[in-house]
Amino acid sequence: MNKVINLVIIFALSICLFTGCSKEKYNDDIISDTMEENVTELPIELPTEPPTEPPTEPPTEPPTEPPTEPPTEPPTEPPTEPPTEPPTEPPTEPPLVHPETGELVSDYIFSLSNATRSAGYSAEGPRDETNRPYAVLNLQNEYGAGYNTVFIGENEKVIYLTFVEGTEYVDADGVRKTEKLLNILKDNDVKATFFCTGSYVRNSADLCRRMIEEGHSLGGHGYAHVSGGMASQSVSAQYNDAYQMKNLVREVLGIELKLYKPDYEKFSHQSLAILNDMGLKTIMQSFAYRDYLLEEHPDNNETLDMFKNTLHNGEIMCLHPLCDTNIEIMQDFITYAKEQGYIFKSMN
Repeated sequence: MNKVINLVIIFALSICLFTGCSKEKYNDDIISDTMEENVTELPIELPTEPPTEPPTEPPTEPPTEPPTEPPTEPPTEPPTEPPTEPPTEPPTEPPLVHPETGELVSDYIFSLSNATRSAGYSAEGPRDETNRPYAVLNLQNEYGAGYNTVFIGENEKVIYLTFVEGTEYVDADGVRKTEKLLNILKDNDVKATFFCTGSYVRNSADLCRRMIEEGHSLGGHGYAHVSGGMASQSVSAQYNDAYQMKNLVREVLGIELKLYKPDYEKFSHQSLAILNDMGLKTIMQSFAYRDYLLEEHPDNNETLDMFKNTLHNGEIMCLHPLCDTNIEIMQDFITYAKEQGYIFKSMN
C-alpha cells in the first residue's frame, strides 16, 4: 500500500514538473511574441506623429504677415503724386504776347477746346427743302457767329466759288492751270475767292496780282501749310502762322489780308478764335469733293451732274485748280447755274 501511495505521489510530482516547464515555455513564447509585436508597431507609430506637427506650423504664420504690409503702403503713395503735377504744366504756355497788338493773349483763348475736326465733304447727306445740307447748317449754328466763321451763305440764290492754291501746275500746252481758270471766270464776268498758301504767294505772285486786279478776293490758306493743319499746332504757332501770312501778303501784294481758310479745312474752337483774334474772317465750305488727288481724274459728266444735283442757296464751293476736271466743266457749270437763277459772288 505504501508503494502504491509513493508511486502516485511520484507520478503526481512528475506531472507537476512537466506542466510547470511547459507553462514557463509558453510564457516565454508569449513575451517573445509581444516584443515582436511591439517592434513591428514602432514603425507604424513613428510616421503618424511627424506629419501632424510640420503642416500645422508653417502654413499658419507665413500667410498672415506678408499680405498685411505690402498692400497697405504702395497704393497710398503712387496715386497721390502723378495727378498733382501734370495739371501744373499747361498753364506755363501763357503769358503769350499778341504778335500785332503787343498785349497778352486772353486766357479765354487757352480755355477753348483744341480738338480738331474737318468740314468734310457734303456731296451726300440729308438736306432741307432748299437742298442745303443739314450737316453744314449745324456747323454754321455751332461755330459761325461766335468766331466770325462762314460755312454756308445766306438762304439766297448766290454761289461762292472758292479755289485753294498750293502749288501751280502747267498743262501740256505750257499754260498754267490757274491762268486757264481765270480766263473762264473773266469771260463769264464771275468773281471768285482764291485761298493761297505762303509758298504760292511767293512763287506765283503774278497770278495773285491778276486775281486782285480782276476783282477776285484773296485769302490765306496757311503760311507753312503744315502736316495736320494749323489747328493741330500750339497756340503760339497758330498766332505766328497767321501773323506771317498777313505780313507776306502785305509785303508781296500790297493788300491787307482779311480772309482765311484753314489748311486741310481742319479747325477747332480754339483755332477759329485765334483767327478771329487776328482780325481774319474764316471761310469754310458747304460743298467739296476729292478733287485734290493728282493721280485721279474724276469723270467730267459725273462731276458736272454732281455739281448740278448739289446746287443750293448760299453754296460755298471749295475746289482745286490743279484738277483738270474742274477747269474743263467750269464753263458748263456756270452756264447751268445762271440758267437756274443763281448769281456768283466773291467772299469779299
